[in-house]
Amino acid sequence: VTITGDAGGRLGTGLLAPTLHLGGGKKLTVDKTLVLEGGTGLTLDGGQLSAATLALHGGTLTLARSYGNAIGTFDWRAGALNLLGPDDATMGAGLLPAALALDAGKSLTVAKTLNVGAGTSLSVSGDSLSAGAIAMAGGSLTIPGSASMPLDWTGGSLHITGAGASLGSGLLNHDNIMLLGANRSLSVDGSLTV
Repeated sequence: VTITGDAGGRLGTGLLAPTLHLGGGKKLTVDKTLVLEGGTGLTLDGGQLSAATLALHGGTLTLARSYGNAIGTFDWRAGALNLLGPDDATMGAGLLPAALALDAGKSLTVAKTLNVGAGTSLSVSGDSLSAGAIAMAGGSLTIPGSASMPLDWTGGSLHITGAGASLGSGLLNHDNIMLLGANRSLSVDGSLTV
C-alpha cells in the first residue's frame, strides 16, 4: 500500500486499520508522516515500512525482525517501542536517538543488548526499560536502583536514582564490582550498600 499526499497516514483512518501487521511480502509506503496514536499498533515482522517521518505519539510500535526499514525521521513523543529482532540495538543508530529520556508515557523493550556508547545518553524513569542486557562502553546512563537487567560496564557514567543500590545485586552484580577511574564514574542518589 502506498499513501501519498499532504495528509500522510494515521493508523485507524482511511485504508489503515488501528492495528497493522506487516508480515513477509507486505509493504507500506507513506511519502509524508505515518502517525501512531493511543490505541493503535504497528508490527513489522518481515514486511517493509518506508516513511518520511514515523511519529509515535502513543500506541505501540513493534519491530519483530530487522530494524533496517526506511524511516527518514522518527518522532517519538509517547508510546511503546519494542525492538524484538535478532540484532542488538544501539543508542544513536536506527530509531534510537543519541540522547533519550524514557519518562512518563514512553517505554522501550529490547530483546537483545542495548548499547550505550560514547556520546550517547539514556535516562530511565521507573520500569520504562526492559532489555536482555545493557552494554556501556562510554556515554551516560541514568537508571533506577531497582533495575535488575545485566549490565556490561566497560566505560561511561552511571547514575543510579531512587533509594540507592547495593554492590553485588541488580545492576551492580559481581561482574561489575567497581574499578572506578578515568573511564568509569558512578553516582548514587540514595545510599550505596557495600
